[in-house]
Order: sequence, then structure tokens, then C-alpha cells
Amino acid sequence: MILLEVKNVSKKFGDNLVLKNISFELEEGESLGILGKSGAGKSVLLHMLRGMEGYEPTEGEIIYHVSYCEKCGYIDRPSIKICKKCNSEMTNIDVNLYEDKKYSYQLKKKIAIMFQRTFALYGDRTVLENILDALYQAGYEGNEAYKRALELLKLVRLEHRITHIARDLSGGEKQRVVLARQVAKEPFIFLADEPTGTLDPKTAKLVHNALKDLVINKGISLILTSHWPEVIAELTQKAIWLEKGEIKEIGKSEDIVEKFLEQLKGIEKVKKEIEIKEDIIRLENISKHYCSIDRGVIKAVDNVTLNIREMEIFGLVGPSGAGKTTLAKILAGVL
Repeated sequence: MILLEVKNVSKKFGDNLVLKNISFELEEGESLGILGKSGAGKSVLLHMLRGMEGYEPTEGEIIYHVSYCEKCGYIDRPSIKICKKCNSEMTNIDVNLYEDKKYSYQLKKKIAIMFQRTFALYGDRTVLENILDALYQAGYEGNEAYKRALELLKLVRLEHRITHIARDLSGGEKQRVVLARQVAKEPFIFLADEPTGTLDPKTAKLVHNALKDLVINKGISLILTSHWPEVIAELTQKAIWLEKGEIKEIGKSEDIVEKFLEQLKGIEKVKKEIEIKEDIIRLENISKHYCSIDRGVIKAVDNVTLNIREMEIFGLVGPSGAGKTTLAKILAGVL
């Protein structure tokens, strides 16, 4: 059954046309990739599909085909016939996301979104409290909420961080808590905007596996944006190639990725010799430790010595939680 229809959608910000005549359909339980270079309009389209204020189409319509319970107002995917909340019979309806105000509020509660490099967490609460908060909003209570929270923590491989304060987590760990919070909403569609673009390969694999589980085992529809073709090929069934706000091609993910990579072959890398000069920064035996009632002493950075020379491009590489961000903040004088 068709879940989502995007009909001839265009979007202007002032005089700037960022999306032009976008049309596609998404089936219930289907995964769609949106591939394109930076600035192609991928994030704008995803924000629009979420129904965010300020992203309403300048032209065109976004229609969700859903089932609706007249008795309690619950909205679910179109194939669901009996309401999960009150066991009443549900009716199939079409909702124009930006026009049908009667249904749009409840509809948006069933659309999950994972923003690019944005960690929508309560920083002073634990990982468990962050997930429980999302579950309470979804209607879970008591032991049922705790049981479901543990299931979500296992999904994103964060059982060992259950009592840790959110602000103390690494960027990759925060991203996985965000993922768990969004899954807690029990959405019928999951929108992921460059979900692993800044993660190390090991952490990215964990997130990818969790997203695949949503589609394969939970029947949740997925729309994922990326400028990394291999992510689109791995996680989606069909794909849209977006270029300068327009759909250049749409089809099977493997075919679209192959064509996208083909047009990159002619780009030559420019090499330029640079004279590396003397040391401009030296770190000697740098450590940054935190004290936590729950965790004791946390060695975010421990006894690091290095030198960076003028005109040098210096890399910090390591898995999620290795201390890269903390060390960078020390270099910048923030910590």
C-alpha cells in the first residue's frame, strides 16, 4: 500500500528555488535513498516531509495515506485496521500534511526524524531517562516502559551506558541515543538525514544495522539522505538522485549509485606542494579527567603528547569515545 505521495513539490526561500517539481511515491515498509552532492536540497526535502514549520511547499502537495481512529484520534500505517490504543475499527484517510490541520498534529507524532549532527537530548539526564521520556510520550507506563527502554538500548548497543549522563557521551553515542528516542515513538516512517556522515566505521555499522532492522523486522518505511553512495546502496531499495533541487534520476538504488559514481570519475584531484614549517603547537602530557558519582574518574584524554607544525594538516582519528572532540576543545582553549 502507498504510504506517501509527493506531488509536484517546489520550495523557494525568498527568490532562491531550492526544490523544483519533486514527485515520487513511497510504499509502506519501503526504503528510499536520496543521493546528491552537498547543497542538492536533500535536507530541505526531509524537513518538508516531517512537516516542519517554514518548510511548507511553495507549490505542490505532500499526502500521507494512513489509517485513522475516529474514537481516539490515533493514526497508524494504512494497512492497520484495528486501533492499537482503543481496539476500535480504523478508517483509511488521505492527509495533506500542510493543509489538513485536523490530522496533521497526530500524524507528525508518527513521523520520526534523525537530524544531521544534531543531538536532541536532555544533557543533564541519563541515557535511560532520555529514552523513558520518549516512551512516556508514546503512551508507555511503568514496567512496560522500562522493558521497552532496555530493548531499545540493546538495539543501539548502549546497554553499558544506561546510567551515564547524556552530555558525557561521545558524538557517536549521542547519535545512537537519538536513534533510540525516535524509534521509541513507534513511527510508521523514519527520516534519517546523513545519520552516519560524521561517525567512525564501527559506530556507523551499528546505526546502519539498527536502521535495517526497522525496515526488515518492524515494517517501518525509511527515507535516508546521504552524499555517500555506499550508504544508499546498503540501506535502501530505491533511490532518487537529486541535483540542484531537481530529480535527475529515480530507480533501483544499485543503478542510481552506479550512475552517480560514473559522473565523478572525470573529476581530477588537484595536488599542491606546501612547505611545512616549524612547530606552532605543542602538547605535552595533556590529560582531561572528569569525576562522576555514577562512573568515578573518566579519562576523556590521558597523557597525550604531540606537535603540530605551521601549514600542516593534522588529523585526529579514532573510534567513537576515543577523546577526539575533547582534545580538539583543549587545542581551541574551550576546555
